[in-house]
Amino acid sequence: MFSIEIPHAVLELHRFCSADESRESLTRIYVSPTIQVATDGHVLATCKCDLRSYLPATGDVVYIPAKVAKAALVGFKGGSPYFYQVNCDDTGKAINLVVHAGVMDGPVIATHVIDPDTQELPYPDFTQVVPGEDKINPVKEIGLDLKLLLSLI
Repeated sequence: MFSIEIPHAVLELHRFCSADESRESLTRIYVSPTIQVATDGHVLATCKCDLRSYLPATGDVVYIPAKVAKAALVGFKGGSPYFYQVNCDDTGKAINLVVHAGVMDGPVIATHVIDPDTQELPYPDFTQVVPGEDKINPVKEIGLDLKLLLSLI
């Protein structure tokens, strides 16, 4: 058994998961050592948190159901320090998500059980639609015409 510290930003990906239960593989967050992904089939959101120190072997993937992530974030207030931890069994399947106050050793606020059946479904190959780092051209500056913007109101 091992545990993974999950950053708040990763749990926020639940907003991009599908709510359609017939598309069950899209109703969860894909968590790998270097990238975390959520999609509803139309919009793909990624987060690049380095979790290599938590996932024991390269290639290990954990799935967090969107409903569990959303439930864990209930009560989060911008400045409140919460610590999110996913506990996994020896095969790497997520068992539960635990919310601690403050730090990992802090008091447990809530424990959300993760259905083991949600860990079996394959996740779609999102790498086909995510451009490589060499193809991403980040926007450095954005200029706005205030008069034009106000005329739209």
